[in-house]
Amino acid sequence: MQTLSQTLPAVTNAQVGLPKANVSPPSTDGRPSLRNKEMLTELLSRICALQKGYGKTQAELETLVEGFSWALVGYPMSDVNLAFQAYIVTQSDIPAPADIIKLIRSNKQSDEATPPTVSQLLEYRSRGIPLSPKQQADLQEYERSGAHHG
Repeated sequence: MQTLSQTLPAVTNAQVGLPKANVSPPSTDGRPSLRNKEMLTELLSRICALQKGYGKTQAELETLVEGFSWALVGYPMSDVNLAFQAYIVTQSDIPAPADIIKLIRSNKQSDEATPPTVSQLLEYRSRGIPLSPKQQADLQEYERSGAHHG
């Protein structure tokens, strides 16, 4: 089974105007961090513009951000961003939080079953596709080991 990252076309965040995802950990106190909320606001405003839907007014956007922040508080922004990317390349509407959670969970199960190879991780990074914290650690370990020079 392919992971979410493997099914995405070669599109970077910059090409569709999405913010670059950080790798901040999920919240432990049940509230989104200010940085994650800012990123989610930017992400949702771009999604609304791309998908030509709900969220055109400031009040609508604030409602979306609050709802998504509440629903996605336990997920790292890198996973949220990746799920939004996967959604917008296959759907023409604005996702519900449940759509994003399904994609994140599906990706986690796929990653656990068949982790991407180092060459795939290098390609994802070069395309600007966000990597999970584990994928980043695996890639850093590979680069530290010097295996890519031999």
